[in-house]
Amino acid sequence: MHTDLKNFGFGFFQEQHRIENEIAMENVARVISDSHEIYLLQTSQGVCRGSMTGKMRYNAAGRRDLPAVGDWVVISRPDAHNAVIEALFPRRTDLCRSAVQASASSLRADVQIIAANIDTAFIVVAVDRDFSINRIDRYMSLILQGGAIPVVLLNKCDLIDEETWKSHENQLYKRHPGVEVIATSLITGQGLELLAKATPSGQTCCFIGSSGVGKSSLINYLAGEEMIATAQISAVNARGRHTTTSRHLHLLPSGALLLDTPGMREVAMSDAESGVSEAFSFIEEVALKCRFTDCRHVDEPGCAIMEAIESGHLDYETLASYKKLLRESARFEKKINEQRKSERSFGKMVKEVLKVKKQLRGY
Repeated sequence: MHTDLKNFGFGFFQEQHRIENEIAMENVARVISDSHEIYLLQTSQGVCRGSMTGKMRYNAAGRRDLPAVGDWVVISRPDAHNAVIEALFPRRTDLCRSAVQASASSLRADVQIIAANIDTAFIVVAVDRDFSINRIDRYMSLILQGGAIPVVLLNKCDLIDEETWKSHENQLYKRHPGVEVIATSLITGQGLELLAKATPSGQTCCFIGSSGVGKSSLINYLAGEEMIATAQISAVNARGRHTTTSRHLHLLPSGALLLDTPGMREVAMSDAESGVSEAFSFIEEVALKCRFTDCRHVDEPGCAIMEAIESGHLDYETLASYKKLLRESARFEKKINEQRKSERSFGKMVKEVLKVKKQLRGY
């Protein structure tokens, strides 16, 4: 059975790469699920399992070079059951966070690809217990860094009064002017029509957030069936339970593609300086008016940021979140640069040792 990969998001960006590199359409696939490097692939002939070549895994400098859900890949030897992943298509967008990778001798800074080639990322928040604007700042910075569009879903609005969730909504609009916020409730039906319009045919979207905020239930609503298992919130600690343990890309009846992700309790920053700058663009615009170009926005004379705080146009909490995310991003980038420097030095030492051994064998 032939499957049109355009229904799974194959567009002009991917087609251009395919033509330039003379890749046959039967050798193109999209990663729709990943479980410990065993992948489910959507090909033009249907769904099959896929695994990487040893060469691809060996040449990978980090997780960013490995397939992730949403990636387009080049495959070989495809049949009805299995295929071999040879290479990645360039990613149009991605969503990643910092991760620590254990090696034989140390811990390495790395990135974890949460989703690839997405158009919109929905930050799902349970307004009754999970609202943290600083955590939303993190999500937004990482989403914008990767090139996708962020949308905030204030879910489970039926569990609190209207005044409270509207206060959360106003807080978001004040900190992030222009961001789309949708207040939803599966019980009352609030905002569900807006959510459906925000997931149009042909678009690839993903839901991210903590456990138990209702991501899977919302996807089930959009799918029109119980596609994903759900669970009740723990009565012991009021925390969500991990009902989604892997990432999977679902094709909805509307024609949209929706990626469900496991709940995240920590959102560590990767090298996302430009994403932070975009998320807090109003701060950077005000900072251009500071007297000194290297202003730290603390107590320098002529600091436009301090003047904005004194006039009430900006608050200390927003500035503190902006500075903290920039510091974390800079620390991660520094770790990565130090690792690269160390690896180059080690590689140079190995070459010198091999050169000496070769010279000694000549005697």
